[in-house]
Amino acid sequence: RPPPLFDEDDEADGEDAPAVSCSSHAAPSADLKRVFRDLAKAIHPDLAMDDCARYRRHSLMAEANRAYAEQDEDRLRLILSAWERNADVAADDGEADAGTRIRRRMARIDERLIAVAAELADLRSSAIWRLKGRIDETRAQGWDLFAEMILQVKREISRATMRLASLRRQATR
Repeated sequence: RPPPLFDEDDEADGEDAPAVSCSSHAAPSADLKRVFRDLAKAIHPDLAMDDCARYRRHSLMAEANRAYAEQDEDRLRLILSAWERNADVAADDGEADAGTRIRRRMARIDERLIAVAAELADLRSSAIWRLKGRIDETRAQGWDLFAEMILQVKREISRATMRLASLRRQATR
Protein backbone atom coordinates (compact mmCIF):
# COMPACT_ATOMS: atom_id res chain seq x y z
CA ARG A 1 0.00 0.00 0.00
CA PRO A 2 1.40 3.43 -0.91
CA PRO A 3 2.13 5.95 1.83
CA PRO A 4 -0.51 8.62 2.51
CA LEU A 5 -0.51 11.41 -0.03
CA PHE A 6 -0.87 14.22 2.47
CA ASP A 7 0.54 14.63 5.93
CA GLU A 8 -1.27 16.67 8.52
CA ASP A 9 1.29 19.45 8.21
CA ASP A 10 1.03 19.55 4.40
CA GLU A 11 -2.31 21.27 4.74
CA ALA A 12 -0.53 24.31 6.17
CA ASP A 13 -1.53 26.48 3.25
CA GLY A 14 -4.32 28.42 4.88
CA GLU A 15 -5.47 29.77 8.20
CA ASP A 16 -5.10 26.34 9.82
CA ALA A 17 -1.35 26.43 9.25
CA PRO A 18 0.65 25.75 12.37
CA ALA A 19 2.74 28.64 13.55
CA VAL A 20 6.40 28.22 12.83
CA SER A 21 8.51 29.19 15.77
CA CYS A 22 12.12 30.27 15.57
CA SER A 23 12.63 28.85 19.04
CA SER A 24 12.39 25.30 17.67
CA HIS A 25 15.87 25.64 16.16
CA ALA A 26 19.03 25.03 18.12
CA ALA A 27 20.91 28.10 19.27
CA PRO A 28 23.61 29.25 16.83
CA SER A 29 27.08 27.95 17.55
CA ALA A 30 29.84 30.27 18.71
CA ASP A 31 31.65 29.66 15.41
CA LEU A 32 28.56 30.62 13.40
CA LYS A 33 28.20 33.80 15.47
CA ARG A 34 31.87 34.67 14.95
CA VAL A 35 31.73 34.15 11.17
CA PHE A 36 28.56 36.25 10.96
CA ARG A 37 30.08 39.01 13.11
CA ASP A 38 33.24 39.09 10.96
CA LEU A 39 31.16 39.20 7.81
CA ALA A 40 28.90 41.96 9.13
CA LYS A 41 31.93 44.07 10.09
CA ALA A 42 33.34 43.66 6.58
CA ILE A 43 30.25 44.23 4.44
CA HIS A 44 27.94 46.43 6.49
CA PRO A 45 26.18 48.93 4.15
CA ASP A 46 27.09 51.88 6.42
CA LEU A 47 30.70 51.42 5.30
CA ALA A 48 29.88 52.09 1.64
CA MET A 49 31.36 55.09 -0.15
CA ASP A 50 28.60 55.48 -2.75
CA ASP A 51 25.05 54.33 -3.54
CA CYS A 52 26.15 51.52 -5.85
CA ALA A 53 28.44 50.05 -3.20
CA ARG A 54 25.75 50.54 -0.55
CA TYR A 55 23.23 48.58 -2.62
CA ARG A 56 25.73 45.76 -3.18
CA ARG A 57 26.62 45.64 0.52
CA HIS A 58 22.94 45.75 1.45
CA SER A 59 22.20 42.78 -0.84
CA LEU A 60 25.09 40.78 0.60
CA MET A 61 24.06 41.70 4.15
CA ALA A 62 20.51 40.51 3.47
CA GLU A 63 21.87 37.22 2.17
CA ALA A 64 24.17 36.94 5.21
CA ASN A 65 21.19 37.52 7.53
CA ARG A 66 19.25 34.77 5.77
CA ALA A 67 22.20 32.38 5.96
CA TYR A 68 22.61 33.16 9.68
CA ALA A 69 18.90 32.59 10.32
CA GLU A 70 19.19 29.22 8.55
CA GLN A 71 22.41 28.53 10.48
CA ASP A 72 24.21 27.95 7.18
CA GLU A 73 27.83 28.54 8.14
CA ASP A 74 29.12 27.37 4.75
CA ARG A 75 27.11 30.03 2.95
CA LEU A 76 28.36 32.69 5.39
CA ARG A 77 31.94 31.61 4.71
CA LEU A 78 31.29 31.71 0.95
CA ILE A 79 29.95 35.26 1.20
CA LEU A 80 32.93 36.32 3.29
CA SER A 81 35.38 34.64 0.92
CA ALA A 82 33.80 36.32 -2.10
CA TRP A 83 33.89 39.68 -0.33
CA GLU A 84 37.52 39.31 0.74
CA ARG A 85 38.56 38.30 -2.75
CA ASN A 86 36.81 41.35 -4.17
CA ALA A 87 37.95 43.70 -1.38
CA ASP A 88 41.52 43.55 -2.70
CA VAL A 89 40.37 45.05 -5.96
CA ALA A 90 40.26 48.82 -6.19
CA ALA A 91 37.31 50.57 -7.76
CA ASP A 92 37.14 50.39 -11.55
CA ASP A 93 40.12 52.31 -12.81
CA GLY A 94 39.72 51.37 -16.45
CA GLU A 95 43.37 50.31 -16.66
CA ALA A 96 43.16 47.13 -14.58
CA ASP A 97 45.82 44.51 -15.18
CA ALA A 98 44.92 40.92 -16.06
CA GLY A 99 45.19 39.72 -12.45
CA THR A 100 42.82 42.43 -11.26
CA ARG A 101 40.32 41.61 -14.00
CA ILE A 102 40.49 37.92 -13.10
CA ARG A 103 39.94 38.67 -9.39
CA ARG A 104 36.96 40.84 -10.25
CA ARG A 105 35.50 38.16 -12.47
CA MET A 106 36.02 35.52 -9.77
CA ALA A 107 34.32 37.79 -7.24
CA ARG A 108 31.31 38.20 -9.56
CA ILE A 109 31.18 34.43 -10.01
CA ASP A 110 31.32 33.96 -6.23
CA GLU A 111 28.47 36.44 -5.81
CA ARG A 112 26.43 34.49 -8.36
CA LEU A 113 27.20 31.26 -6.48
CA ILE A 114 25.87 32.89 -3.32
CA ALA A 115 22.67 33.89 -5.12
CA VAL A 116 22.26 30.40 -6.58
CA ALA A 117 22.81 28.84 -3.15
CA ALA A 118 20.10 31.10 -1.73
CA GLU A 119 17.71 30.15 -4.53
CA LEU A 120 18.43 26.47 -3.94
CA ALA A 121 17.86 26.85 -0.20
CA ASP A 122 14.51 28.53 -0.90
CA LEU A 123 13.56 25.80 -3.34
CA ARG A 124 14.50 23.02 -0.92
CA SER A 125 12.20 24.49 1.72
CA SER A 126 9.24 24.75 -0.67
CA ALA A 127 6.16 22.58 -1.04
CA ILE A 128 7.07 21.85 -4.65
CA TRP A 129 10.39 20.33 -3.50
CA ARG A 130 8.52 18.08 -1.04
CA LEU A 131 6.19 17.04 -3.86
CA LYS A 132 9.18 16.24 -6.06
CA GLY A 133 10.59 14.09 -3.26
CA ARG A 134 7.33 12.19 -2.99
CA ILE A 135 7.16 11.72 -6.75
CA ASP A 136 10.68 10.26 -6.72
CA GLU A 137 9.83 7.97 -3.78
CA THR A 138 6.64 6.68 -5.36
CA ARG A 139 8.29 6.18 -8.73
CA ALA A 140 10.93 4.04 -7.00
CA GLN A 141 8.11 2.01 -5.42
CA GLY A 142 6.54 1.48 -8.83
CA TRP A 143 3.36 3.53 -8.62
CA ASP A 144 2.06 6.79 -10.03
CA LEU A 145 1.60 9.56 -7.47
CA PHE A 146 -0.52 11.72 -9.75
CA ALA A 147 -2.92 8.87 -10.58
CA GLU A 148 -3.36 8.29 -6.84
CA MET A 149 -3.93 12.01 -6.26
CA ILE A 150 -6.58 12.08 -9.01
CA LEU A 151 -8.38 9.11 -7.47
CA GLN A 152 -8.29 10.73 -4.05
CA VAL A 153 -9.69 14.02 -5.39
CA LYS A 154 -12.44 12.16 -7.28
CA ARG A 155 -13.40 10.29 -4.08
CA GLU A 156 -13.54 13.57 -2.16
CA ILE A 157 -15.65 15.19 -4.88
CA SER A 158 -17.99 12.22 -4.84
CA ARG A 159 -18.35 12.43 -1.03
CA ALA A 160 -18.94 16.18 -1.19
CA THR A 161 -21.52 15.75 -3.96
CA MET A 162 -23.39 13.11 -1.94
CA ARG A 163 -23.29 15.32 1.14
CA LEU A 164 -24.60 18.28 -0.86
CA ALA A 165 -27.44 16.15 -2.29
CA SER A 166 -28.30 15.00 1.22
CA LEU A 167 -28.36 18.58 2.51
CA ARG A 168 -30.55 19.65 -0.42
CA ARG A 169 -33.01 16.82 0.32
CA GLN A 170 -33.13 17.86 3.98
CA ALA A 171 -33.68 21.50 3.01
CA THR A 172 -36.66 20.66 0.75
CA ARG A 173 -38.47 18.67 3.45
